[in-house]
Amino acid sequence: MALLMARPWKDPKTGTWHLRQRVPQDLIRLKGHLVTLPVTDRFVTVNIGEVVQVSLRTKDQREAKERHAVADAAQRRCWDSQRSNTPTRLSHQQAALAGTIYTAFADILYPGSPETWTTVQDMNQMARDGKLGTGPLMIGKEAAQTHAMELHFGPMTDAVLKREGLVIDRESRKLLIKAVGYALDSAAAKLERNAEFDYSPDPAASRFPKMGACGASA
Repeated sequence: MALLMARPWKDPKTGTWHLRQRVPQDLIRLKGHLVTLPVTDRFVTVNIGEVVQVSLRTKDQREAKERHAVADAAQRRCWDSQRSNTPTRLSHQQAALAGTIYTAFADILYPGSPETWTTVQDMNQMARDGKLGTGPLMIGKEAAQTHAMELHFGPMTDAVLKREGLVIDRESRKLLIKAVGYALDSAAAKLERNAEFDYSPDPAASRFPKMGACGASA
């Protein structure tokens, strides 16, 4: 992998540190696409050009090195996932990348009414119980649950995979679908509290590891 810099780059005009990484020649096809990388407690999306450059949002060199290490590791995973032609096997911890669904819901959506989010949580549980779609008509409880969870959580799981630029194996998909369900529960519970004017810190926000995404279409 060809790197423009292995360490944070300091903008001489602003004094702000950046991650600045040259796009590998074998992945130049990604030019013009988007990449999403973790910086502090949020994800930042930028265009892929000749280089990937994203502000580390600090002028402190020590902080910059720490943030650079996290963002750089995410970018390297991104390149690796784009090179791989074989499905990836996710670890249990990696399945927590479903936290991107939590962020998309909990941090962006208007809370509305508490009843809305109570219904969402009820529907999630029905999916886990195999009581959605034609799942209950299938032979065996496990088959019904698998079918209902794929029906209910599958589209959001696909959105996570596209965002992360990942192709995963069958067992990893089952694991990720389960994680997406829990992420949706956490987001719905948070929005339900917000709808009741409770904006205290949400402990679920720290449950999910920061992972970057690569290769989403521009």
